[in-house]
Amino acid sequence: MKENQDQLTIFSTGYEEFIHHAAHDLDAPLRKLMVLLERMKEKIRPGTEGAEYIPRIESNVDDMRNMIEGLLKLAESYPTTAEQGNTAIDETVREIIDSLRKKNTGREINVDMSKLPVLKGDPEAYRLLFYNLLENAVRFSKKESPVSISITSAEATTEEKRKHLLQNGTIFYKISIRDKGIGFKQEDAEKIFHPFVRLHGKSEYPGSGIGLAICKKIVDRYHGVIYGEGIENEGAGIVLFLPQSLN
Repeated sequence: MKENQDQLTIFSTGYEEFIHHAAHDLDAPLRKLMVLLERMKEKIRPGTEGAEYIPRIESNVDDMRNMIEGLLKLAESYPTTAEQGNTAIDETVREIIDSLRKKNTGREINVDMSKLPVLKGDPEAYRLLFYNLLENAVRFSKKESPVSISITSAEATTEEKRKHLLQNGTIFYKISIRDKGIGFKQEDAEKIFHPFVRLHGKSEYPGSGIGLAICKKIVDRYHGVIYGEGIENEGAGIVLFLPQSLN
């Protein structure tokens, strides 16, 4: 156990330092570009030649800013220790659902949830994991319909553990989060976990494009598995295999 924790701490610290340095290096020229853009706006008045390009430049600058912020969030998503006590996932999920209902006051959010396990690990990492998953389920639900989410959990079978190459001698739980939203093509199931990949237009479905990448990093650090199942225009499911504890 201690060896796992030491390796995790060394890896996550080095990774965070690298990302922070990279983000800083990217941020410096971006700030200079923003200053130049403001000077351009002072000299190029609306309706004059070249003015039509300014909103497009601003949009791309905003995208770059969001990407830098996303990289920092991705670095910070690494748990620094393997275990930090027990986390009751059902309590965590209920708190997140309450928060999302307050955030989306104009939407009806219905959640059908089975009993969820208690897992050993960093409570904040698990909160970040399930917040991103549930927020995605709400965001990509059909706007004309109430949000409908189902969350189920069961102990992973021997066959499932063998199929997903999960650690022998460790109890894993399979947790599935499914919605009836806009879904995605199954051929894109791996892409959704890549940073900044968007399957839908950002104007209609805003977001950083980093949420599921963060989820994958957290699950990877706990030696678990995460994958997506989707049917376009019918809904999506995210399946997790998480260990009860790390041996």
